[in-house]
Amino acid sequence: METNDSALVNRYKKVVYDQKMNVFAIYGKDQIVHTFSGNGTYIANSKKVKGEGPKEYRMALDLKFNPYLEGIDLLSPYGQIFTYSPEFKFIAKREIKPEFVFDALMPLDRDNYIFTTPDFWTGQEVTFANLETKQQEVARYSGMISASNSVARECFYQVGNKFYFIPNGVHYYFYEIDEKK
Repeated sequence: METNDSALVNRYKKVVYDQKMNVFAIYGKDQIVHTFSGNGTYIANSKKVKGEGPKEYRMALDLKFNPYLEGIDLLSPYGQIFTYSPEFKFIAKREIKPEFVFDALMPLDRDNYIFTTPDFWTGQEVTFANLETKQQEVARYSGMISASNSVARECFYQVGNKFYFIPNGVHYYFYEIDEKK
């Protein structure tokens, strides 16, 4: 497959799909998100909500579908989460003050999230946070870490009612996330 400046795969970092919404979200190196229906029909892009306004995001390091708010969460590195519909209509802006920057997120319910911090800053940690109470709990993990992975690599998964965390570089181990946290 071609990977020069003109190739589709060279421009995009992450593709996610939400079965319930039947929507694909494609996140580009320019930090713009494009949405498509499950059959490939273009819906919208986030260019109009990328900026400095109160309902706009400046930078997004990760995105995740949020089934609890029925939208797409965009994570800024400093703990702001902007949630938009697939058409990029503003749903919510929520914030948590991390000690270090976050680079990946997963909603566990409407107010509880789990985040990763780049391991070169803190070691191997995930942060459980309640966005309403602002409470945070850091959990350390062990495993093989590979610096060659990027934020585009998925590390959080949900299968049924269980949540899983797979640290970067770990190929054979699954860490089950206690959903009561």
